[in-house]
Amino acid sequence: MKSTMLRFKSDLVFPLFISIILTFYAFYADEGKYNFTRILEFTNLFFLGVYVLMLFGMQKLIQIGLGSLGLTRNISLLLQSIASAIVLFALLFAFFISVS
Repeated sequence: MKSTMLRFKSDLVFPLFISIILTFYAFYADEGKYNFTRILEFTNLFFLGVYVLMLFGMQKLIQIGLGSLGLTRNISLLLQSIASAIVLFALLFAFFISVS
């Protein structure tokens, strides 16, 4: 019997993980008023999903753009993570400045 392992694609899992973590942070600081008590409300879950998809899509666009430069996979993933972090933190900063 052949054992099958679940294989994760790092070019999908890493951007998804980063977008989930940043979305939970934004929810914790802004919507949740520094707690997660209201996270299970339908509207909050819906918008959490929307924000995760938006951030994930943006990271995939960065990843595609860096992949078109002809870089190796490891360097492309490293540059993608650096570029994603810079762009996402800039967006979070702009978001919190506009809300305040």
